[in-house]
Amino acid sequence: MTASVKRINIISATLIATLITCKSGMAGSANSVYVIQPQVELGQNLAGGSGIAFVYISSDTTSTPACSRYADRLAIDPSSDVGKAMLSVVLTAYSLNKKVNIAGTGSCNLWSDSETLQWIVIPPQ
Repeated sequence: MTASVKRINIISATLIATLITCKSGMAGSANSVYVIQPQVELGQNLAGGSGIAFVYISSDTTSTPACSRYADRLAIDPSSDVGKAMLSVVLTAYSLNKKVNIAGTGSCNLWSDSETLQWIVIPPQ
């Protein structure tokens, strides 16, 4: 196993360990998809944080909540520690062209038309 793969596995494991899984019946998820566009914008998100980051994926999530206009986009708070860790995994997957498994919270509490990201993992490939 190369050092970069070990680092990705450590980042992924750390991220999963820090997240509290609280699934809603309508939370979106997708497996084995690519990050096709990371995006970060200036402004205040609905949680009061500074800025918003979006992750666009290569296919729609399942069970997208009604509040979300985009089945292929999830929102991240880049001003929080967990958001920074999530954004790190997003950028790693994007730059290495790795597939991810991803899921939302079932709510749009960071951006009114985008489901909030619950977790993201780069599985062993």
